[in-house]
Amino acid sequence: MNIEFSSSSMLQSPIVVDTEAKTAVLTYNNGKEYTYSINDTFVSDLQETINNESSVGKFILAARSDQRLQQVTVWLVSTRGCIATPFPLYWIQFKQNIMGTRSRIGIAIGDQVVSVYCHYDGYIQHNGRKLVEKFNTPELVHDLINGGDMSSLDTIHTWESAPLKKVILKKDDDGQVYRAVEYIRDDAGDWVYSPVKETSSPQYYSERGEDCPPKMTTFDEFLSGDCGEEWCYLFTPNKGWQCWKLGWGDTNTQEYDFVTEEPAVEMATDLVTF
Repeated sequence: MNIEFSSSSMLQSPIVVDTEAKTAVLTYNNGKEYTYSINDTFVSDLQETINNESSVGKFILAARSDQRLQQVTVWLVSTRGCIATPFPLYWIQFKQNIMGTRSRIGIAIGDQVVSVYCHYDGYIQHNGRKLVEKFNTPELVHDLINGGDMSSLDTIHTWESAPLKKVILKKDDDGQVYRAVEYIRDDAGDWVYSPVKETSSPQYYSERGEDCPPKMTTFDEFLSGDCGEEWCYLFTPNKGWQCWKLGWGDTNTQEYDFVTEEPAVEMATDLVTF
């Protein structure tokens, strides 16, 4: 069923609910569509919010926070090599329809770690370098993590950015002219996007209305990769940034050296507190 509402600064109407499957499809104002699982009270609570002319956006954020609304997560089996090889199978978790080099970025607070998830470019040659170059003091790291989970650590793209296209004329094999659409590319051959930010910065999920705050865990939980992270970065005041590449299957988790961008000689497990 479709649940209509008058207006929202965050969502487009309607919200499409499947009561048998217990799912709801929400379309954000940037055009992105997401599927959520819902609990038994979500529909009635939403209807009450609409009837009372209260904010639907605030209701959705509250419902996500208290688990009345949970984003659907897809689990897939991935392989190293092909099925016929002896390489092990392992599970990877990722958000619906999105793939990336996932990482977790944290700061040590006492014997705990406060951290956030980053979806793209998590490898040391990108996120590792950006952290060392741009987020190299406790104050800068605090500001970075306070923004919550992010799609990208450092980008000029916004949630509204899209590749630019152009219409060109081509000829088919019979010499007939037809119109075709091509992406506009820069001198390096990369797609040109618009709109873009004047300077690069993190792209937080909160900027599109999602509630993804930092989480506090133990050091072992920080390195668990429970959201499919492949790399973990930890900032401590007298060591600066440390980096680990998480193991999958029979591959061990290993600390990496920022200078050589290669595995370090020894695995560091000690946390330096404030």
